[in-house]
Amino acid sequence: MVSSILGTIPAMIAILGIAFVLLGLMIFRRAPVVAETKLSVPTPKAVPSIPFEENDPDLREIQLIKQGVAQFMVHNEWTALADQIAEWEAELAATPGGTRYHDVAVKVALSGIQALVDRIPHESFDDLSDAEAELSHFLETHQARPEHHVLAILAARAHILLGETCHAGYWPEDMERVAWRKMAKHYMAAGEILSAYDPLALMSPLLGETMYLHALGAPGGTRRLPGIFEDWIELDPSNPSIYALHATQFADPEDIPDEVILRDAEFAMSRTEEILGFGGYALFFLPILELRPGADALLDAELLAEALQDLASNSATQSDVNWAANSLHAVSEQLPEEVALSLKDTLFMLIAQKLKVVYPRLWDISTEQIETLLEEASILADILPEEDENLDDLLPSAA
Repeated sequence: MVSSILGTIPAMIAILGIAFVLLGLMIFRRAPVVAETKLSVPTPKAVPSIPFEENDPDLREIQLIKQGVAQFMVHNEWTALADQIAEWEAELAATPGGTRYHDVAVKVALSGIQALVDRIPHESFDDLSDAEAELSHFLETHQARPEHHVLAILAARAHILLGETCHAGYWPEDMERVAWRKMAKHYMAAGEILSAYDPLALMSPLLGETMYLHALGAPGGTRRLPGIFEDWIELDPSNPSIYALHATQFADPEDIPDEVILRDAEFAMSRTEEILGFGGYALFFLPILELRPGADALLDAELLAEALQDLASNSATQSDVNWAANSLHAVSEQLPEEVALSLKDTLFMLIAQKLKVVYPRLWDISTEQIETLLEEASILADILPEEDENLDDLLPSAA
């Protein structure tokens, strides 16, 4: 038996020798393949299916709105104009970039008195006469159709514009007392007009905005801002300009403690949850990050990422996707690297899955920088699930 085993040893040695030779050949032949694979990785290129809209559709649409409003004004058709504004408001009609038609229209309608107010030298109260004459036109139009809330809004805002320019700080010291009285008079008159209307009953974000602007300038009005803000976001919850204006109230850490920021962010999110998911958190927090020193320490980055994804997923427009992507990039640039990396991953997934057209006007970075982001996101395009799969499963949980 021993001799049998000894007899097989040379054969085993031969087999092992052949195996080592083959293994050596495999390693030798495989090394160039690995090197070739490394060298053949393609340089990422911009995703061809994401075009840039160079001819800004927002500017085109805004210009058309301005021209249409101007035609109403030239022909003195203020009631017809108010009807049109009310129709746009009811539909929340907006440009691809999210600008509300009714906001543009109201600014144009008030552009005449705004120009007069801007030119007031604040040297004599006679300087107010032209603007006051223009105010009387808005009041007459409102009084002719008091049931029309848009005509009431225009009259109230005309009063507010004059009230703002009568702020005592704009006038010589010896005129401050009279200026203060004039300012209070205009704000009181605006308040009387607005008191006859309920923004929620009329489903009017324009009324919500006007009441907010009135409270900002009226004596003691800041106490009413939180309640007005709640109504306003309920009427137009996805409009970032609402949150941006309200964020100015939270800019000074000495006036507003951190606890209030966290509480109100939670409230904004819960208030809009049925429509925007977690989106209200992002809309509330993002402008505060720009205005309030140290606000980044209060931020829940994972929740922000999910909130912006909700805004992009729940929206039928590409403007919100552009806005969300730009916001993710902007916040990731100002946070510590370990947090920023998570946001960048979400940004690239958002671009790869949701972005169909780039509106450069909605970004805070150059076209070249946007192209770089698209190139980086294109690396993920081949490994992400199809668009109809649930992208939320890939995102960090906010729980």
